Amino acid sequence: VHRDGRPLLVLDVKWKRGAPLRPDDLYQVIAYATALGAGRAVLVYPGRRDRVWTYPLPQVPRAVEVRCLQVVGTRRACRRALERLAADVRAACRSH
Repeated sequence: VHRDGRPLLVLDVKWKRGAPLRPDDLYQVIAYATALGAGRAVLVYPGRRDRVWTYPLPQVPRAVEVRCLQVVGTRRACRRALERLAADVRAACRSH
């Protein structure tokens, strides 16, 4: 996600289970964020319900936000989950 040509956030969406969290997924999103100079890195996995947690990495100047996006249930419930994710991404971009 860019603003005024400046990278703010890298959002890496996976279509596989996020638990247990795989080191290669963390390394990949950190590499993307570092290469682009983005201040935030977010991993998104499919799941049964929305969840958000932060994965701190002491050796890296940024933490990785890990999200589970609800992809089961009614179409309406899944759409609401996607809308919440979009709203959170917009809010994160405004705070930078």
